[in-house]
Amino acid sequence: IATLLFSMAGVRGVFIACLVGGILSVILMSAFSGKHIKDIDDEERQKVGKTADDALLGRL
Repeated sequence: IATLLFSMAGVRGVFIACLVGGILSVILMSAFSGKHIKDIDDEERQKVGKTADDALLGRL
């Protein structure tokens, strides 16, 4: 934050950088939700002939 403060010459730039980082974080969290990852994992396991991994089921 201090680097942003000195490079952008103001507090406003730091808030904008934090806002952009927060929005990017929300997008990535929604793109990689636990249910989505389990669905992909089950699909890949089925392709190679393995059973579904139920350890992920309790973590959702």
